[in-house]
Amino acid sequence: MSSPKAGEAKVSRHDELPGKKFQPASASFSDPKSLVTFIFGPGDKTTELIVHKEVACHQPKVQLWVLADLLAMPKLQNAVIDALQNVAEESDLRIENLRSCCFRYIYKNSMNESQLRKYILAPFVRRTVDPDTIKDDAKAYPHAMLVDVSEMYISMNVKKDGLEDMNATEFYVDVHDA
Repeated sequence: MSSPKAGEAKVSRHDELPGKKFQPASASFSDPKSLVTFIFGPGDKTTELIVHKEVACHQPKVQLWVLADLLAMPKLQNAVIDALQNVAEESDLRIENLRSCCFRYIYKNSMNESQLRKYILAPFVRRTVDPDTIKDDAKAYPHAMLVDVSEMYISMNVKKDGLEDMNATEFYVDVHDA
């Protein structure tokens, strides 16, 4: 199996094997609200597992979407999108707040035009994400994701003749008379 050359599009998701197993990157455990405790076992023989809620809520769903993509199961992919949206609507954990490990997993294991990529990009393009968030965490996002955000934003928001409608005075530097 050879890798596609620059400029060549992949024909199928099956052209590329999935990446390594997910390993949480730098999830912050400083906020107790960001942790979830799972209790396993019967009665007094329980074991507790404490994980970051991003890992508990989103990462398994993202991995399931990728698996459904590999197995060509679009109904399951759509169900995963619904589940991600339900988590986003029912908690304070929004799609754009996924940790960089989740974005990296998505970009490593999905096709360029995948619906999952479009789903995670939408909040960035629809201006529901504070631009300072992107600036502060720029290194956390995959480069391809930032390019996709830019391309999607331009395609959704810019007129063909945008430069003709632009007023150059918008870009003047403030002049302070002495």
